[in-house]
Amino acid sequence: MPKLPRGMFKRGRSYYVRVRENYGDRWVCLGPDREAARKRHRELKSGWRPMSRLTVEDAAKQWLEIYIATRRNAKCVELAGRRAAMYLVPFFQYKRLATVTAGAREEADLDADGGAHSLGRAVFLPVV
Repeated sequence: MPKLPRGMFKRGRSYYVRVRENYGDRWVCLGPDREAARKRHRELKSGWRPMSRLTVEDAAKQWLEIYIATRRNAKCVELAGRRAAMYLVPFFQYKRLATVTAGAREEADLDADGGAHSLGRAVFLPVV
């Protein structure tokens, strides 16, 4: 049986690779099948990253329920919910959060009012 690619190792029945990000290490499980693990390892080493299935709409709901509800007063909670429903959800509704970039946010600004910047500072959309 040939050697495993550099950086790939086996623990138990599954193959893993160590990915360094944010000044730390994280093990990514590549699965129990050797050939599928080698293919996934090549994808990871070439810069491919697993994408979250979380949509912008779902992320906005979580943000409103978890973060905003515990850190702001009732009026600000209502205002943040209204702004997310008016500006954020119509443009990014079904987009995955991991695919939204700064360019997509600028495009949303321009699309909303035919060139006017509608998002402005009202809604902060983190770039992933």
